[in-house]
Amino acid sequence: MEWIKIKDTIVKYLTNNPEGELKKPNIRLRELQKIESKLPREYISDPKRLLDVNKQKVILLLGIKNSAAKSIVNNIYDILNGITLKARKRNND
Repeated sequence: MEWIKIKDTIVKYLTNNPEGELKKPNIRLRELQKIESKLPREYISDPKRLLDVNKQKVILLLGIKNSAAKSIVNNIYDILNGITLKARKRNND
């Protein structure tokens, strides 16, 4: 799978946010750009190589500390593993 396809899938997922299920999707879009700029070129050219690396190691490698960026990393791994992205209903109690 190509990086551009992964990125496009995440962008579509975030921009087609039905009923506001995702809080502040624009923050996640910015985090996607940051991750792309920090991700070593070897993973951009062959994203499947990420499957050889533990997700937590990628988070450490990229210096990710906020939940929006961690969510994007989870989205990347979900796509690579063939999992469809979908928002969970938020509990607004």
